Amino acid sequence: ETGLFLVQHVHKHVNQANSTVSAVVRPRKQMVTRTTNCIRLDFPPVSRKNCISMFKNAWNLGSISGIKIRLHWTFVLLPMFIYFSSLMDGHGMAAAITSVVFVLAIFGCVLLHELGHAFAARQFGIATRDIILLPIGGVASLERMPRNPLQELWIAVAGPLVNVVIAAALMIGLP
Repeated sequence: ETGLFLVQHVHKHVNQANSTVSAVVRPRKQMVTRTTNCIRLDFPPVSRKNCISMFKNAWNLGSISGIKIRLHWTFVLLPMFIYFSSLMDGHGMAAAITSVVFVLAIFGCVLLHELGHAFAARQFGIATRDIILLPIGGVASLERMPRNPLQELWIAVAGPLVNVVIAAALMIGLP
């Protein structure tokens, strides 16, 4: 251990006189909490129940290379919002459907991005439980975090590299 410490739990103790905030500091190696459904930092403390129930309302869409692909129920709200917003703006049904297809294509890219993270992790022997698509993006749930920082860097960069490949393919393929 290098002696570096990170804040694990912050307990706010507000003193009326000087408004101070105190924190409990623990060694870095105690920072990561592994639960049955996600890996998270204990900042702020979250119960295991909340971590597991956060994505319990996701529907299974299938799997790709053994990685379950799931869709959170709130995702359905996004295409509906896009469709009705387009209709309300007076663009017509064809434009509304085109807008929804465009949003779904973007989320196809989000799925490929998350698969990039998952396949990079697989290179280092780290399995991915599932990928969950949400209206704000996607989450690839890895079984564990890599112990080697370079492996972690490669896994982190793999997703955006997929986006670069998609952008290059679109630039070459579109007139």
